[in-house]
Amino acid sequence: MLKVVSKSNCLKGEIIIPADKSISHRAVILSSIANGEAIIKNFSNGADCHSTLNLFKLLGTTIEFINKKTLKIKGGKLTPLSSDKIYPCGNSGTTMRLVSGILAGENFEAFLTGDESLSKRPMKRIIEPLKLMGADISSMDGKAPLYIRGCQLQGIEYFILPIFSIIVNCTSFIIYWLKFVFLILWNQITTIYAQWGDIIRIAISDDE
Repeated sequence: MLKVVSKSNCLKGEIIIPADKSISHRAVILSSIANGEAIIKNFSNGADCHSTLNLFKLLGTTIEFINKKTLKIKGGKLTPLSSDKIYPCGNSGTTMRLVSGILAGENFEAFLTGDESLSKRPMKRIIEPLKLMGADISSMDGKAPLYIRGCQLQGIEYFILPIFSIIVNCTSFIIYWLKFVFLILWNQITTIYAQWGDIIRIAISDDE
């Protein structure tokens, strides 16, 4: 059957794009470490994002579902509630890698654990720069579980080469580097510098 569609003078309406897992992780993390209350809409309800959500609940963050896709988070100082210092990350590598930088500069100890699959995935790409910053972090031959004893961190110069599978274009490089942006913001690192060939240069500093 043939249908003829006439041109419209205007187009009005509202669309809701699918929830994004990467953004949902980072929205929870930033809202949890920021002072005050935040509303997150269109939250991804995948298991990985819930791993981040549940971990921050164990770190004392007040998190409430307003509805299935909307969260209210009251953030601020992290106050660990886990008596055994164990913080499960499920199968979420994003949870483990992003949270490691935050916990490395805290004043308490934490074990970041994962399921069988996550425990086989490499964590050296975050362990090495964190150790250069002075972090006290131990692993099972570069893999989870990670034992982190929070301490004062220091700024460094660190160069990223485009050898990781996650770094496939400029956007994914920036997403990768956000792991360290979280670390810088939370721990007030003085200076850090990254370079990817001659394409991207990122410098963050509070030097006057």
